[in-house]
Amino acid sequence: MFSTGEINAMKYLRILGSVLFFYGASAAKETQWITVLVHGAFGFQANLSLKTIVQIKKDCIEGTRYEHNVLRMRKHPFFGMVQPMQKMGLVPVEETPGQLNAAYAFGTLFTQVQELCGIHEKNKFYTFGWSGLISQKRRYFEARMLYKELRKLLFGYKKRGIPTKVRILGYSHGGNFVLNLADIRKDEFPEDTFMVDELYLIGMPVHAICCRQVQHSLFKKAYSLYSRGDRVQSIDITTPTHLCSHRAFKGCVPAHLKQIELRVTGCLKRDPFHCLPPNMRGVVDQSPGHIEMWFFGWTPHNYRSNVGLYPLPASVLLPYLVKTANAIDCNHVQIAIRLGKEYACLNSKGDDDSYEVPFFTSWELAGLITKGLTFHPSKPEYKEHFLALQNSNDIKDYL
Repeated sequence: MFSTGEINAMKYLRILGSVLFFYGASAAKETQWITVLVHGAFGFQANLSLKTIVQIKKDCIEGTRYEHNVLRMRKHPFFGMVQPMQKMGLVPVEETPGQLNAAYAFGTLFTQVQELCGIHEKNKFYTFGWSGLISQKRRYFEARMLYKELRKLLFGYKKRGIPTKVRILGYSHGGNFVLNLADIRKDEFPEDTFMVDELYLIGMPVHAICCRQVQHSLFKKAYSLYSRGDRVQSIDITTPTHLCSHRAFKGCVPAHLKQIELRVTGCLKRDPFHCLPPNMRGVVDQSPGHIEMWFFGWTPHNYRSNVGLYPLPASVLLPYLVKTANAIDCNHVQIAIRLGKEYACLNSKGDDDSYEVPFFTSWELAGLITKGLTFHPSKPEYKEHFLALQNSNDIKDYL
């Protein structure tokens, strides 16, 4: 027979064991988010010529000077310091002590925005590096590599009993690149069942083929982010079927696609050494340009240092933008952030009626910007390496 004390002790151990089992099972079932960052086209502006445009229009770039120069540029590590981009292929994002890694900075800030929005995920970031060449044939071939590497990665998680969800961010032509996954699934792997739970298309030039690809069931939810301040997105003359591209999807838009126009207004940051012209004083339009959607503020060109979001890429705000956009039942919305006012205006595109929704407080936004500045190349741990790469002879012609 057991004493009363022994019986109580056994009851306690049984309860403790049940609790530990419950929490252990919960931890084992926690969903692992796989977030893949895909950069845009590369080196087109540095190789711009009528001959190059004709070659791209005909999709005949093999052996051209354009192909040679872009592939040479793509290997240079400097570009991975100013935008989320690493080596070719599917590469995990990790901190590199003593070296500035823009992909790691992006992942850190993206996670911080998620937490500010009350979104708590177990997240693992990857980049997929591709050539950056503007060629539909080349993009399809390289997107096939992404599909197969992603398929292999997800199989590994499944084998270990870890549930996964997939999120892919494609910037500019990186969005066009990612949409090829739909054709690859349809043509080569129709038996596969995994899905891209969230697809984010950032400043992507919208072509006719995109409207068909985005409808594929591979993409569970898709979000297209664009800005009126982005003048590059709608003048993509490299599309093989039309004169120019579009900012937004037109015609029959699938129910799982939501389009978000981002507008930003506020006072420009003051510079004690320069006086702003009258038309730039007070509240002005600061809607992000093409570079400002994806690159950090220390990129050499086309990021305005006096805008309120400096040095953040606008796309790190996607967790907030998507959560806000999903608050209304409409597949095309406009979100106008009022910097300094701690709110944004949300409305259905084409509808004059809008209502205010909370934005980050001044302290929260300042904290996010301060965190972004911890990765600035002026920091002692990054400065020497950054300047050495920026001033190297093999890159000067491309900056």
